[in-house]
Amino acid sequence: MGSSMIGMKGFLISEQTYEEICSAIEEAGMDALARDGVMIHVQMEEGRTVSEVNRTLIENTPLSMYTEFIHSADTIAGFMVILQDAFSAILAAFAFVLLGVAMAVMEHSISGLVEQEWKNLGILKTIGFTGKQLAGQLMVQYMGAVGIGAVSGMLLAVPAAGIISRITVTTTGVLLPVQFPVLPCLGILAVLLLLPGGFCALCLRRVDRTSPMAAIRREAGEAQDAGAGIFHHKLRAEGLSFHLALRQVLTGGKRYTSACLVAALLVFFASLAGRMNGWLGADGKGMMDAFNPADLDLGVQVLGKLSAEEMETMVLSYTDIKDSYLLAMPSVSVNGTNYTANVITEPERFHISRGHTSREADQVVLTEVLAADLGVDVGDTVTIRGNKGSGSFTVSGIYHCANDMGANLGMSREGYLSIGEDDSRLWCYHYFLEDPSQKQAITEALEQTWGGDVHVHENSWPGLFGIISAMHMLILFLYGMSAAFICIVTGMTGTKILDAEQKDMGIYKSIGCSVRMLRLSFAFRFGLVAGMGAVIGTLAAMGLTDPIVSNLMRLAGISNFTSGNTPGSVLLPGIVITLLFFGFAWLLSGRIGKEDMNVLTAEV
Repeated sequence: MGSSMIGMKGFLISEQTYEEICSAIEEAGMDALARDGVMIHVQMEEGRTVSEVNRTLIENTPLSMYTEFIHSADTIAGFMVILQDAFSAILAAFAFVLLGVAMAVMEHSISGLVEQEWKNLGILKTIGFTGKQLAGQLMVQYMGAVGIGAVSGMLLAVPAAGIISRITVTTTGVLLPVQFPVLPCLGILAVLLLLPGGFCALCLRRVDRTSPMAAIRREAGEAQDAGAGIFHHKLRAEGLSFHLALRQVLTGGKRYTSACLVAALLVFFASLAGRMNGWLGADGKGMMDAFNPADLDLGVQVLGKLSAEEMETMVLSYTDIKDSYLLAMPSVSVNGTNYTANVITEPERFHISRGHTSREADQVVLTEVLAADLGVDVGDTVTIRGNKGSGSFTVSGIYHCANDMGANLGMSREGYLSIGEDDSRLWCYHYFLEDPSQKQAITEALEQTWGGDVHVHENSWPGLFGIISAMHMLILFLYGMSAAFICIVTGMTGTKILDAEQKDMGIYKSIGCSVRMLRLSFAFRFGLVAGMGAVIGTLAAMGLTDPIVSNLMRLAGISNFTSGNTPGSVLLPGIVITLLFFGFAWLLSGRIGKEDMNVLTAEV
């Protein structure tokens, strides 16, 4: 039990080992870094809720005076699967985007096939085949490929799950199961067959419109229709490669629609994931700021016989202190249910989302999650009970803090002391340092000097860097998958374009155009199309990332996600995707140099 997302860890040991640990604690005295205690497990009767049992314990027993926390089994389980839920949601969203990309590729493939086989389809109709029969034949081919791909992907997921489970167990505390879940996979397989199947049938309706006479007329008119389009870009000697590419895109834009759509989808999701990664930050500051009720560089809690003055003197020996405040995190009950209270000496430091902070002693601020659980809003009144009494408090505002999955509240020091007992060991000194790089040195000095009489923490927690590494790996995986799809789309689209333009390439060569210029022009086409898609995807990401990710982050109690528009988050995904299209098109265009001039006389 326990993971990087929950401060409580659990493991099984023998009774003898437990006694040895307790003896070591007792011998260490004031320098002990551990203490013993008990955990009470309560089994509820049928029909009773966790909230009811909790309220009964708080109101009828002195249990709250001795406990550090009261959590339900569901709450503990919720803590442990936060990371899995968040990453699963990201991967599910990416799978949905890739499904859209796959459908765009399928539409391009079907339209290209119908275009290429228009004459043959017309001939087949003259000998008795119906449009539905021909469409059915093509449907079998495409859905057979989809089925083989879906089944192969599911089989490959089994060894991949084993690898992921071994990587994530140290970060999440959960050994993910690697067995094949038959029913969920069958449901996914059904979706992967029905959605593309319906889309494929929709695209194949063109086959019904094919007639022999239309095929003959189409063939006769192909030569004069080639190159026709709404836009006619004039060619210029300077930058001929670019202008030739622009003209080809404007006159034959239909051929490049799927590439543009794929670029837009991939840029949108790459930008979304990149903004999440940027919000997280290199040191996890974004996530930690969301978990903490107020910002800090270093927190020091004084215990035992150590005085606050001695502790602060040592901190000042390393760096000056720019600012400081006190914070305590006692357990209180709100309307009969236990929650963590963030009690602060300077309430203006709370991260307020709506309303205002707890300016008066009888005011509190709630998280969005807690307000929803209690069914209250700004201006409503709640009853809060501490270890020496209770009182009525007005909800003055909504703030954001993801501790306890967002189920916490904020109070002023005066407000808490009206219902709870004061204790010097309750308060943690939060400092803003002149030189934050000294945090590690200060931590080591305090712990080595006073041992268990001091508890030091940064704006971080164990396992955070594992989450950061996992996020970075996820970003690399998403870009790798994007590159694979771009390679496929460029290959399918580019091959058909090169086949259709063999004579054009021969003509360009005959009038002196170099192979390098033609290859560059071909690559520019896909670069231009991908650039247009990148602009669309970037604009969509700027407008939709925050609301989408905010809903995702609510799984972890974070309701204040704001990515911000930095040059890197806005421009980088579009630039990378555009360069990938350009690069793959350049590699594909290598076949231009292999075609000889005989193509001009191949068909007379």
